[in-house]
Amino acid sequence: MLKIRIEQLSEFEDGMRRDLLRRMLLYLREYFPECCDEKEDAVLQDFVEASLMRATELGFYFEQEVLKYLGLEVIYGAGFYNKYKWASEILVREDLFYPEDKMEALYDVAIKHLKAEA
Repeated sequence: MLKIRIEQLSEFEDGMRRDLLRRMLLYLREYFPECCDEKEDAVLQDFVEASLMRATELGFYFEQEVLKYLGLEVIYGAGFYNKYKWASEILVREDLFYPEDKMEALYDVAIKHLKAEA
């Protein structure tokens, strides 16, 4: 029988996390160059790590949801759900049980706000 020690599992999780953070950084550079091109990787890395922490605290665990959340933080600011009533209202809606439903609602409303501002 194959046994995995706790240390091995921890190393595996750390590797997966590093890979996710790398992909998030690439996502920022690709889709938000106007915000990120002038910033050093270390600064963006700190932002990405903090954003990932906030996303998981809100229940967003899947990569697609986390990347959308990261984009919303770039556009509206870190912890935007504390600044914008529409975002905080979506996050507490009881009819949106699943995190992907909350993210879809957040994203849809955010896009509507951006279009209205343009």
